[in-house]
Amino acid sequence: MGQETRESMRARGMNFIKDIASRFAGKKVLVVTHGYFLGQTLKELIQDESTGDDLRNTSVTTIVHNGEKWEYLLYDCVKHLPDHLY
Repeated sequence: MGQETRESMRARGMNFIKDIASRFAGKKVLVVTHGYFLGQTLKELIQDESTGDDLRNTSVTTIVHNGEKWEYLLYDCVKHLPDHLY
């Protein structure tokens, strides 16, 4: 069995974002996922290929839709972790 393509992963991530955004419009939603999947979804969502790489384990990224597009409020934050871990 083959590996999922980057394009397929991004499409799956975008479908998830669209579903969550419509079902929970106006609400804050916590999503926990694997870093690579998150990175690929963020690349597609934010439309920035320079983002989404090397996200640190247990980091926090916060996104918001500003009425026109998705943007970061917080990106790859690890302030909640002890300094010796990073």
